[in-house]
Amino acid sequence: MKPSPCIVCCSVGLAISGAAGATGCSIKGVDALKEAQANGFGFEAQVNVGNGTCTFTNGRYLAIASLSEPAGSAASSTGDANLSCIGTGFVGRRISPSWKLKSMSIVGGTFAFQAPPQNGTDDLTFKFVYETSPGAPIVLGIEFLILEGTNCKDWRQAFTESKPK
Repeated sequence: MKPSPCIVCCSVGLAISGAAGATGCSIKGVDALKEAQANGFGFEAQVNVGNGTCTFTNGRYLAIASLSEPAGSAASSTGDANLSCIGTGFVGRRISPSWKLKSMSIVGGTFAFQAPPQNGTDDLTFKFVYETSPGAPIVLGIEFLILEGTNCKDWRQAFTESKPK
């Protein structure tokens, strides 16, 4: 089973980043996600292909493939019991126009962006595919964001003053 075609492919610990050497406000992923969710940004995980569970909970994307496929399913006849999930993040809103995304680091496993976040803009929205096999659950999370804005101590304004898309 192969992920859908992607724009950018990433693996464990790879940061999607802007210009080298530029500075910004580094924000822990858990803090950014908490603030974003409190201000109406959407996060979701769903099954793309296969049998199992894909969820977004406590700021993490989780995939657990079922140990057996239902009799007669395509996977049971081919022996392919992998699970493919689609994860989306920061959906439905843009951060305050006075703030811009510099970089984002997603860690925990291999994934393929179908739509990466847009560096240098106020649009953090992303969509990616991640896979697992039975007995090998995967957990992905946003390790950190780097935003450019007015004053780093006021980074929460990027989310509290966000605009609907």
